[in-house]
Amino acid sequence: ACTWHEFAQAVLAIRGIDVPVTAMTTQEFGAKAMRPRYSVLDCGKWTSTGFAPLRPWRDALTAALIQAQLLDPARQGGACDAENARRFGLVT
Repeated sequence: ACTWHEFAQAVLAIRGIDVPVTAMTTQEFGAKAMRPRYSVLDCGKWTSTGFAPLRPWRDALTAALIQAQLLDPARQGGACDAENARRFGLVT
């Protein structure tokens, strides 16, 4: 699980973008829609019904960025390199 702040930081870090990301509450952001105070994706039902556990969210994020062509799978170093791209089945 992660916060939206952590998710944004991970997207930027995986892409190699070094910029500060400021954490803020929903109230500080000024969102008009009501938001739950605390909500975390729980995959317990998913696995209890016999499905394979989901991969770690950072791995899935890296794969999604590659699929969206926002990350070069051949880039060396960082969270996504050619080895990871092959592991995710995104390149042959």
